[in-house]
Amino acid sequence: AEYCGHTMPLTIMVDGDALAAVREYVRGVEWRHGPLRLVVADDGPAPVASLGIRGMWINCSSLASAGELRDDEHILPLEDDIEVSPLFYWWLLRAARSYGPIGDGTLMRRRRLVGISLYTPRLNEIHYPQVKWLPEVHERAPAFLLQVPCSWGALFFGSHWRDFLKFYALRVRPPFFDFAQEATQRGVGKHREPLGDPHVRLPASRSNVWPRSWKRFLIDFMYGRGLAMLYPNLRLQRSFSTTFMERGGHSAKDGREEAIQATSLRRDTDPLKTVPLVLASQTSAVQRAMAELPSFARLGVFDLQHERRSAERLVQAGFAFTESVRWWGHHRAAAEGNPALLPAYAALADLWAGLPSPADPAVGSCAIEVLPALVPHSIAHSLEALQPANLN
Repeated sequence: AEYCGHTMPLTIMVDGDALAAVREYVRGVEWRHGPLRLVVADDGPAPVASLGIRGMWINCSSLASAGELRDDEHILPLEDDIEVSPLFYWWLLRAARSYGPIGDGTLMRRRRLVGISLYTPRLNEIHYPQVKWLPEVHERAPAFLLQVPCSWGALFFGSHWRDFLKFYALRVRPPFFDFAQEATQRGVGKHREPLGDPHVRLPASRSNVWPRSWKRFLIDFMYGRGLAMLYPNLRLQRSFSTTFMERGGHSAKDGREEAIQATSLRRDTDPLKTVPLVLASQTSAVQRAMAELPSFARLGVFDLQHERRSAERLVQAGFAFTESVRWWGHHRAAAEGNPALLPAYAALADLWAGLPSPADPAVGSCAIEVLPALVPHSIAHSLEALQPANLN
């Protein structure tokens, strides 16, 4: 890839159960574009036998300054079955110039822009079963906003990633989530058991059943805050990254683990997932397409269900949902006679919505006294009543 003479630090993370051949290979990697660091989970002062795919993602920013990312520090995690286009960095620079400065955390929060995808999807993975969804059918501009994060090549902004990690740390605790339930998850297909407290699950989202997934929690986070990711939209879904879906932690149906065949690589790539890469020879055509990038306010916006919506509608729906989480905490605390649940759910609702923490955690940050019943119909008809004075 071309890095335009910029310094690009690279960290290679290796899980603790990696083969000796993998360890030997990564130790021989050369990187001419900036500092190179190798992190092996079971080496060092605090060795871990295996982080797993979720742990690798959650810990990928742990080497940042002061242990967390600044607003002007960003991460671009790439799993080992991802390939990038030689023009991927150019696309990031072009998008940042058009919709940044991306290091301005205040601006990124106001725009509710969580990052920039390198990949263009061909599937709606939130619907069950997954359905074909081609962005160019729904949007003519060379870029669009989608309320689903990309895990197959994307830049995540430090401002939002830092907030997400705080949310994740609380979201995976009891009574909201149960890792023991996840380990014994039952059912297959449409009968796959949803995970965690049913009243903090997203409406009509297949991500509720994903085991060992970090992404399902980022989807939760983005939905509650009305966030979206910027995606490229070139002809035939030519992308700046692609996946080969090698066998591993999430490559089987319903997010189950698929048996890994020693040293063999997958040959049965799925054309709905392995999209074509933008080639260096296509630079001129891509430049012409990107000259048509609209202003941020004119970007097409698609919600969790991949339906066209306004950015304001995403914010309203997210706030209504997080307030329903707060309402459920009141209801559950009263029903179970457990007052400790009240501040727990209030804290989650505050963090989820991005509201400032209240002086009294039992009250919460919202001044609304009566909240809607926890059904999508009621929430949809209560959006206007639930708009806060300041959502930024």
